[in-house]
Amino acid sequence: MPLDETGRQHRPGEPLVDLVAAPLLGAVGAAAILAMLAPFAPLKAEGSLIILSTQAPRHLNGAVQSGTATAMPSTQIFASPLRYDENWNPQPYLAESWDVSEDGLTVTLNLVHNATFHDGVPVTSEDVAFSIKTTKANHPFKTMFAPVEAVETPDDYTP
Repeated sequence: MPLDETGRQHRPGEPLVDLVAAPLLGAVGAAAILAMLAPFAPLKAEGSLIILSTQAPRHLNGAVQSGTATAMPSTQIFASPLRYDENWNPQPYLAESWDVSEDGLTVTLNLVHNATFHDGVPVTSEDVAFSIKTTKANHPFKTMFAPVEAVETPDDYTP
């Protein structure tokens, strides 16, 4: 095999990259990213997170589309019953509490009573049931909700 300018073996079809050029290209790339972020500088506030992506979501509904481009905005638009901490322990969010049956086949969620949609309309168990059924019927990874046989809504706060 021929050697490149650094004395390493060069495999056919492998691009020749100068070890000096790689860090320079990295610095140029970092400068370009900083230039792109400049317009967002006034938005900088405690607790803010700005995410740049080269992907464009086809839509913002995570119930019918999968992937990072959809998931990033979708998780900020749609509320989940639970959130998970850094150790993947479930934490209350839309559900203030939950019970799992001994056989692990039934999960009962107890929704918070003050959750509302953007227009002030209360979120009810019927809304949660609709979301679960819509995702089960339309998401490309149907196996995620395959074990769900039924969603019951005995009252406004128990789906």
